[in-house]
Amino acid sequence: MLEFFLVSENAPFSVALGLMFSITLLEVVTTLIGVGFSQILEGLMPDIDTPDFDVDVDMDMDADMDADMEISTPSAFIHFLGWIKVRGVPMLMVLLAFLTVFSLTGFFIQGAVKSILSFYLPWYLAVIPALAVTLPCVRQISLILAKFVVKDETEVVSTKTFIGKIAVITLGTAKTGLPAEAKLTDKFGTIHYVRVEPDIDDKELEQGTEVLLVKKEEHIFKAIKNPNVKLTD
Repeated sequence: MLEFFLVSENAPFSVALGLMFSITLLEVVTTLIGVGFSQILEGLMPDIDTPDFDVDVDMDMDADMDADMEISTPSAFIHFLGWIKVRGVPMLMVLLAFLTVFSLTGFFIQGAVKSILSFYLPWYLAVIPALAVTLPCVRQISLILAKFVVKDETEVVSTKTFIGKIAVITLGTAKTGLPAEAKLTDKFGTIHYVRVEPDIDDKELEQGTEVLLVKKEEHIFKAIKNPNVKLTD
């Protein structure tokens, strides 16, 4: 049985399975010490405001009630990421789903070929059907996870309107240079997940803390501990 996982034709799938277990262990260890690997991963990902492309809406409400919409042209990677990862679903879950489905699909394909034809496919040929199955499967998994993570949005809301809102740290401890995940609810009752850092360098915002979002720098919100319980949404 062990030989099946170690043959060179199964190398991509064995590596994927090993990465899945390693990343899971890394997340557990880093979470225990207060710095979740998922936070680091989210910090490396571009901010996706819609499922298919990155849109930053800057609503300038002037006397004429004109709306100024600034839309950045999405790259191929943003398109792909927006397709496979539904808004609000943590990237760590998507990555683990990909590695798991890819490795299991690859092993199944190679096992079936070996059983029928008595040989393994070269790894570069086996990877093609494995990816063809994995990508739509991960997309469906992401859609299912989204039902539990965040409600469907019915209104377009500028992330800049989040400034002045109260959020709750839901994952990790927010430190300068190392944002944590926080959850807030907009005026339509829609739940949003944002990345926050403390506005004061030497401060930390622990998981479960209510924070006030005071400004936005690129894709990160600066926050302070809720100074007034009456501000709680």
